[in-house]
Amino acid sequence: MQPTIYTVQRPGPGTISTMAHPRGFDRLQDEMAGLRALGVDILVCAMEVDERAECGLTDEASAALASGIEFVEIPDCTVPDRGAIASVIADLAGGVPRGSTSRL
Repeated sequence: MQPTIYTVQRPGPGTISTMAHPRGFDRLQDEMAGLRALGVDILVCAMEVDERAECGLTDEASAALASGIEFVEIPDCTVPDRGAIASVIADLAGGVPRGSTSRL
């Protein structure tokens, strides 16, 4: 089963989409393979570590990498440190014009 994604309509190359968290536990590897089949290059996770554990996503980063997807973690339960988040946002923004496909 392919993951359900919602793409932001915008001009130019590259794609930005959003989705609910991937299916976890024994479905995690299939979910990552499905994202890669959809052309995902970068997966941004905004879940806290304990949330990921509850959803069976503790191995999300390694599963993404094993599927050829770059994994970027931005926990969202607090306001991110501006300095720490600025470089992540700049990297993501720079990848879209080059044709990268990101899922948030």
